[in-house]
Amino acid sequence: MAVWLGWTVLQYLAYNVTFVQHQGRYLFPALLPIGLAFALGWWEVLRPAVSRALAATLALLVLALAVVGLVTGDWPTWPLLFSAAGAGGLFLRPWLPRRFDGLLFALPFVGLAVLDLVCLFGFIVPALSAW
Repeated sequence: MAVWLGWTVLQYLAYNVTFVQHQGRYLFPALLPIGLAFALGWWEVLRPAVSRALAATLALLVLALAVVGLVTGDWPTWPLLFSAAGAGGLFLRPWLPRRFDGLLFALPFVGLAVLDLVCLFGFIVPALSAW
């Protein structure tokens, strides 16, 4: 998978040396290794020892974002919200029964499907309707 991803990126870079066209469609073949890497990484994050460490890291990120919001007056609302939710969820993960492992593994993928629909009907369709 690493060779596949590397080859795709090399092809993209080689093509853009000849023609400058920064288009994401040239990276579509890389979606499979990227998706697999995400899935394997998420599976590892769900291990109790790893989830505790990541929860602590996300809690520090929440604290840093809150300090940035206080200092600048410009609150990074969405990053703050998602980081806090992730920290809370990963903090509670070690106490959940093992029978919920499959459901927890599927959670971000369901969220990505919902995000696809929100982007489609919230941004793309209205933008194309304006034409």
